[in-house]
Amino acid sequence: MSFPAPYTIVRDWLNERAEAGVVRAKVVTGVAYSDGVLTVTIEPEKFVDLNAWNSLNEGYSDSLGDFYATELGWTNKQSVYLREMVTELRVVTADGSVLETVDTAAYQRKKNPQF
Repeated sequence: MSFPAPYTIVRDWLNERAEAGVVRAKVVTGVAYSDGVLTVTIEPEKFVDLNAWNSLNEGYSDSLGDFYATELGWTNKQSVYLREMVTELRVVTADGSVLETVDTAAYQRKKNPQF
């Protein structure tokens, strides 16, 4: 079974989440993949009040990186494929500043410690 490019899988999932009203997905303005690095660009200032954005993120138990890495953490074949292709996920701002970096193998072990 072949899967689409890593950025396509994550972009499509984020689009679904945005359509469902998930704010963390609504603020994504780009998803790119190069040399094992998946980059998620967010611009919350374009979509939500920044005070509300900060309050929202303080209330979550997972970080931004953990949220955007969700599709890499499952134990299904698509997630295994993603982890083979993606070694690192970066959450960046529009100017390229890195907000968070996630080691995808470590993320999967944290999400599914029995594997």
